[in-house]
Amino acid sequence: MDYVIAGDLGGTKTAWVAFELTKDKTLGRMIGEPFALVDTEYKSFSSLAADADGNFPKGVNFKKAAAISIGAAGVWDAKDQVVKLPHYWEGEANIGEFIRSQKIDPKHVRILNDFESEVRCIATEVVADAVVLQKSQSVPDATSSILIGPGTGLGVAALTKENTVIRSEGGNIPIGFPISSTFRAIWPYMINFWNEEGITCPRFEDILSGNGLANLHFVLTGHRLETPEISGLIKKNKADETRDFFAEILGLACQSAAYFFWLPKTIYLTGGVLKKTPELATSQAFLKAFNAATAHQDEIHTIGVSLIKNPFTALYGAGAAAAVVAQKLH
Repeated sequence: MDYVIAGDLGGTKTAWVAFELTKDKTLGRMIGEPFALVDTEYKSFSSLAADADGNFPKGVNFKKAAAISIGAAGVWDAKDQVVKLPHYWEGEANIGEFIRSQKIDPKHVRILNDFESEVRCIATEVVADAVVLQKSQSVPDATSSILIGPGTGLGVAALTKENTVIRSEGGNIPIGFPISSTFRAIWPYMINFWNEEGITCPRFEDILSGNGLANLHFVLTGHRLETPEISGLIKKNKADETRDFFAEILGLACQSAAYFFWLPKTIYLTGGVLKKTPELATSQAFLKAFNAATAHQDEIHTIGVSLIKNPFTALYGAGAAAAVVAQKLH
């Protein structure tokens, strides 16, 4: 059995799973269940990966994998084969050390930015059960589909018709100004909050993230709560204003991405925040803001929008990237 191994290396935990490869070296089904290991419980990436090797189903290991791909938060230094991020072991995850210790051919290993990896999930089965928020209309000029994911930060990337990735730093685009009269009245208070935090040019990521949701709720209500608590209130319809403000800004971010990657066929929503609180995307305020375009409004209305329910998009994306490596080496 040919298989690949996919990893999702984060600042707090690292998830792993193996996928079968089909006869034509495309991504098949998962082998066993995905599992995650807490980074801080290990002295190095090598010790974490060695432990992961023993957690795969019988007969599956790094050495025999047709390819390995890891989506990693942080900056990949290909020369030194490390991923740099303050949350890692002394600021870096030394992947090269593990590859050498296991005598793995570096050609079989691919390390990608975490969202550059995750966007590849669009080409896998995870989109099959996505919740359609706006139906895509056939647009011959559509060049790509977009993945947007509010989580620790805000990931934005596109996958073209040719299956190539266009990476973006869309989370760092300035927000602009809300469209609804309700939130225009609140906006000066948000600006004042950001100024007190030392943020002079607020970005989409400053709201569209876990911390952003907590800060938004604080400004709107005066109550400082943790993100899971706010999620619970939203589910009970006790934080509608917070839900709708977040949804509106999310809609504007998606509209911005649609212009930037003109013209996408579909925008897929993912990310830890929406997976835990899908109401932030299904709120009517989201599509209202997304479709309130001042230019090319007819085209904006043709773009599909779907919320991906599958919790393992990062691993499917890394798996798809590993399958590409296996195809090239075959």
